[in-house]
Amino acid sequence: MSISTGNNVQRQNDKVLVIDKPEPILVTKKVVKFGSYVYQFRNVTGFGFANVKTPYKVHPLVILILLILGAILVNQSDQTLQQSGIAISVLGCGGVIDNLMQPKRIGLELYVNSGDNVIFVTADKSGVRDVISQLCEFMESDTEDIKVININQTHATIGVGYAEQLQSGQIGGQIDNRQQ
Repeated sequence: MSISTGNNVQRQNDKVLVIDKPEPILVTKKVVKFGSYVYQFRNVTGFGFANVKTPYKVHPLVILILLILGAILVNQSDQTLQQSGIAISVLGCGGVIDNLMQPKRIGLELYVNSGDNVIFVTADKSGVRDVISQLCEFMESDTEDIKVININQTHATIGVGYAEQLQSGQIGGQIDNRQQ
């Protein structure tokens, strides 16, 4: 059962948080930050590839009822009822096809010491693999880089972020999301 927590964030269970439309993910040697969530980097045990439960567009019980009702009506002697039964059966078959044609959802999964997992949903399998590879290199390196991960429904990319402070007279700010 998934529980909506707002802002395209759902909980599949007590330990898995699924984010459908994530904001950029900022990864440094000290923190992992996305949206209003911040984790200490030392509490992150890894990143991985995740399969995400795809909700049905048409509930299977509705499809079953349509198919049974259609079969009953097709066997009636009245031609109008038979035509209605055919139409209802076609609707049930359409629901089956629609559910089967849904794209499989995958994601980048963030593993945390507490046992909680966070999944950032996308359809870009090769992009997720590239992000995982670069994050593995980042975790093993001693450099103090900033990595920015951008994930949306179709793409997953990772780039170097810049967080230098800008100070010039009255102007101040921070740049923290720039792709290479």
